[in-house]
Amino acid sequence: MKKYNIDENTEELKYKRGRCLFALSIVLGFVGIVLLIVGIFVQNTKYGTPLSVVGAIVSMTLAFFLMYKSYSDMMAYESLKMEREYDKHELYKLKSVCKYEVKSKLLGAGFSEENEYLKKKKFSYLKDSITYYFRMVDTAKVFGSVERYIKEFELMDREGNSCLCLFVYVDHITDENLEDAKELGKSDIVYETVINPFPQDSYVIVVVDRKTNEGYFLDIGKKHKSSLYSHGCKWIKKILDN
Repeated sequence: MKKYNIDENTEELKYKRGRCLFALSIVLGFVGIVLLIVGIFVQNTKYGTPLSVVGAIVSMTLAFFLMYKSYSDMMAYESLKMEREYDKHELYKLKSVCKYEVKSKLLGAGFSEENEYLKKKKFSYLKDSITYYFRMVDTAKVFGSVERYIKEFELMDREGNSCLCLFVYVDHITDENLEDAKELGKSDIVYETVINPFPQDSYVIVVVDRKTNEGYFLDIGKKHKSSLYSHGCKWIKKILDN
């Protein structure tokens, strides 16, 4: 899972440059189309059609090149905007998610045990089907442990779309733990909704205090309902938020 570190001033400058390049690419594309049309009307002249075709090819090539160059800058800024949006979101709170209750509720909802996971495959109109994996782990440090467990998950033999809901249990939740939960959630939301809208895997990280059994995760909210992350949030709340 990639953690995004974005410099706002730099990305805003890149966005302005990318927007200018994108606008120029549109103009060049339009010029290329006009030249092709002109070529049709001057096809009986000696040099009219060849010059129009060459001009159209050059314009269209430059248009695609500039569009490609502007793409990364535009995406970086869209990522920044989404980062800003979710910075304002409070973490969603689950009141009682001790391991026994989580396992009991998942089994009651039709999940089956497979190694360290509780697993269930569900049909989805927008994603064909999604296999949900719930896992509960104990750790002292959230960020490093999450990366390790995600790598383990990625090495598993799986097919189709998967959503891992990872419950990370700590002795006592600190501000750093909560910040890690938000950063990990933002990273996955940004990746799936801006960088790659069609991933096969998504991860929802829930940090849980062992003493209070209260859990916290970044809920995606009402937007991006077709994303795997959104489906994971929905199932966590549906099964455990009661």
